[in-house]
Amino acid sequence: MSFGRGNLTQGMALDPCDAATLYLAVCADGGSAAFPKGVFRTTDGGSSWTRILATDSPNHIRVNPADPLQIYVSDGVAGSTNGFWRTRDGGKNWQRITSMCDVAGVTSSCGMGDLYDVAFDPTDFSHVLISFHSPWDWSGAKYVGAGILESKDGGDTWIPHHPGANWGYGHSVKFLYRPEDGVGDANTWLVGTQTNGMFRTADGGKTWSQSSPAPISHGGSGIYYATDGKTLYSSAVNGLLRSTDNGAHFQLIATGFPSLAVVGDGTTLYAGNDSVMVASESDLTHWTIPPNPPTLRYGGGPF
Repeated sequence: MSFGRGNLTQGMALDPCDAATLYLAVCADGGSAAFPKGVFRTTDGGSSWTRILATDSPNHIRVNPADPLQIYVSDGVAGSTNGFWRTRDGGKNWQRITSMCDVAGVTSSCGMGDLYDVAFDPTDFSHVLISFHSPWDWSGAKYVGAGILESKDGGDTWIPHHPGANWGYGHSVKFLYRPEDGVGDANTWLVGTQTNGMFRTADGGKTWSQSSPAPISHGGSGIYYATDGKTLYSSAVNGLLRSTDNGAHFQLIATGFPSLAVVGDGTTLYAGNDSVMVASESDLTHWTIPPNPPTLRYGGGPF
């Protein structure tokens, strides 16, 4: 794919109704200025690509499983187009939502547009959470770090959830909600911090508890529910975390490699950063690097 060698592509998403349609986020951070940045889409399984959003540093793409024409994009870290973007017509028209930048009691000296992650309620795409790469107040006079913003109307209005003690900034945010398995609900969220580990709320951000002291890697984290619908995995800076109580408590089960993401197919887990690590879900004590891994420029492997 001719996006330029060395360009950072951090966000990917599949159209849940059409496996040949894939979205890819190409970022300015660490990339080549000679190639266009933004969100690209293929409708033919990767044979051809079209840019549908010309922003500088998109980092995550979320597609509505009930209506794939509705898409959210978070943009942050570098460039001049940071913020929360949405389309309701499959990318023909985009809105850069600015209401998040002026939430009562939160507006910061660094601006609220520097997004790091975006998550949506699996039962309601209008219910969305966003996290931030930068602190809400660089001076530290009001907030030592960054919190979470919640919207229940697709980004028209926002509810602030102030940062917990020593959260820092640069967080991931996830819904811990598997309605098909009866696990969690719309008020159960997980925040991964780069400084003091993982924090969970079961009451929509009113109270938080630390579920693990293991922080996430710089760049973000991912979660994966095993096929039993109850065992939850999360990536971490020094390995892989596992929970059997939907994120209330995590155990560090694999160490020695930084992990930005974890995915699986019901039999095999895939995790890692500079290289892909593979293990059987039934035996997570033995991790291997698969043969002929892709040769990539950024960090020597997949980001």
